[in-house]
Amino acid sequence: MIFAVGAVSGTILSFEMGLLWPGMMGRFGDVIGLPFALEGFAFFIEAIFVGICLYTWSRVPPRAHLLSGLPVCVAGVASAFFVVSRTPG
Repeated sequence: MIFAVGAVSGTILSFEMGLLWPGMMGRFGDVIGLPFALEGFAFFIEAIFVGICLYTWSRVPPRAHLLSGLPVCVAGVASAFFVVSRTPG
């Protein structure tokens, strides 16, 4: 659930930045773009390992399943940090 909310809110935030603050993005877009890119990498890592956790539930031992969940936690925290660090205000 939180993963789906994060995916939708991250997409909306990128459009919001360009549509609501075009002057700021024109001036500071190079600086704000870096957290966007890093959040994209964190999101893809999170999505890949959520897929591994969900689709290998009965195919891997419990220890491997637990270890595949750790990158989800780390990428989720990193993604949240990059979203908050690029938000104006």
